Amino acid sequence: MKLRVAVFINLIMLLFIISAQESVLNNTVWEIADFLELDGIVNVGYDIAKTNIGKTIIYKNNKINIDNLSFNITKVSVEIINEELLWKETAGSSSRPLTFKDLGIKEDEVKVITIKTEPTPRPIGSFLFVISDKAMVSMKGGIYYILKRKE
Repeated sequence: MKLRVAVFINLIMLLFIISAQESVLNNTVWEIADFLELDGIVNVGYDIAKTNIGKTIIYKNNKINIDNLSFNITKVSVEIINEELLWKETAGSSSRPLTFKDLGIKEDEVKVITIKTEPTPRPIGSFLFVISDKAMVSMKGGIYYILKRKE
């Protein structure tokens, strides 16, 4: 009986996560508003980041469209992480570990959405920290972009 209850609870939680993910991304348009300049974080360069500001990312019909390119979504993973896990995942690289403060996260946990696409490499907007239904942070090439939802 306990196993059935545990399975039921896990299924309900999975449905909540999926519906929350869909409400954030499904049929939405986002703009790359800015990027984070983080001390001690190695990236590919701010010159590249500046060229991406103002670009639009559209999530629609199992596709990500950005800069006149279309990427088919093949898999979506949603995970809830805390700051300790973020710290552990980013420690040991050539950069210093990240904190929630670095990314503008004020909560104790954050939803992370990872989208696998074809063709590869994956575009900006395929690895997301969901700050709210109107703001996300996307990492690409070591640069952390601020995405704002367009109405």
